[in-house]
Order: sequence, then C-alpha cells, then structure tokens
Amino acid sequence: MVFPLTLLLAAVFGVAVERVFIRPVMRAPEFTIVVCTLAVGLMIKNAVRLIWQDNVYPLPVPFSRETLALGAVRINPLLVWIDGTAIVLMLLLIAFFQLTRHGKAMRAVSQSHEAARLMGIRVERMFAATWAISTAMGATAGILLGALFGIHPEMGSVLTKAFVAAVMGGFLSLPGAVAGGVLVGVAETFSGALAGSAFKELVAFILLIAVLLIRPHGLFGVAQARRV
Repeated sequence: MVFPLTLLLAAVFGVAVERVFIRPVMRAPEFTIVVCTLAVGLMIKNAVRLIWQDNVYPLPVPFSRETLALGAVRINPLLVWIDGTAIVLMLLLIAFFQLTRHGKAMRAVSQSHEAARLMGIRVERMFAATWAISTAMGATAGILLGALFGIHPEMGSVLTKAFVAAVMGGFLSLPGAVAGGVLVGVAETFSGALAGSAFKELVAFILLIAVLLIRPHGLFGVAQARRV
C-alpha cells in the first residue's frame, strides 16, 4: 500500500513543480530550462538536508537479504530485484510511447510544440503528464536505491551517471540510453577492480569524451536536420 501511495504523491509533486517552476519559463531558451530544473533539484536536496540532516536511513525490504549461491557465483537478491524492476519499467515505457495515444502525443510534443498544437494535442497537459510520469519513475528508482544504500540527501547524485549514459548512447534514443548505461556500468566495475575506486569515478566521463569525439550524437544518435 505504501509503494503505490509514494508513487502517487511523487506524481502529484512533479505536476506541482512543472506548474510552478517550469511552465513560466517554457518559452525561454533550453539552457535556461535546464538551469531551472537543476536549481529546483538543489532546493529539494537542501530542504531534505535541512530537515533530516546527512543521516543515512535504512529502508527495509519484504524479502531476505541473504546472498544466493549459484555454484561459485554469489548473487545479491536485492540487485536481482532492482534489475528485474528496471527491465519491466523499461518495457512498459517502450510500450507506452509506441502504442498508446498519450505516449505518441508526448513524442509529438517533444519534437514540435507548434505542430502538436495544430494536431489538436493539449501541450500543457502533456507537460504535466510527462512530469508526473518522470517523478513517479524517479520515486521508484529512489526506493530501489534506498533499499540498497539507504536514504540520504546525496542519493540523487546517481543521476549524473545516468545523464552520462543517456548522452553516450544518444540522448533521443531509448535503446541507446540502455546501451550507454550497460557500457558505463561494466566499465566502472572492471576499472574499479583493476585500478581502484578513485579511477572508477572518472571512467564514465572518460568514456563519454571518447565516444563524443568519435560520434558527437552518441552511439545510437543521429544528426537532426534543420531547415534554414
């Protein structure tokens, strides 16, 4: 009961943030909107720190944390749960954007606000729905990571690596974002084992620079044609 209620509250909060902070600057340059979202994120993080300090709060899980043994391999059941949930959510999002009217409307709005309005799509409603879905997905990720590492104000820093993975794979490509995430995860794991944890924090950004030097639009991205 708590899990769906958390997602509902997160969705409502996302709609409120979009209405109060984002919609007034929607016609501003894209960089302004990005800075605005970063500012909102910093405000939320510091508000959390002000109330709960920098303490780490463990999040209980409804199953055993005992390691599963498959021969010589040891598997954390919580990681299996996280990976399985991520795959299911990814497939649901793909189906939503490819098969439903609202998903196609969101894709149309992302390409052109004016064209979407001419097709009868209520752009402002799509903005609100996008923020609702995004914050619900963020809450899901927070719950999963909270069960693994505990809840604390800096747990949102994982978004930096997620952004790197999305840009590396191709910012407008969902399969590219998945491929970029797998590439970053594998590279960090092996670099941490071979060169230590200090280098592990750098390898994602080194990979990003290397990929963008070869393919500026990402591994799966394509150049956007513009009429001048």
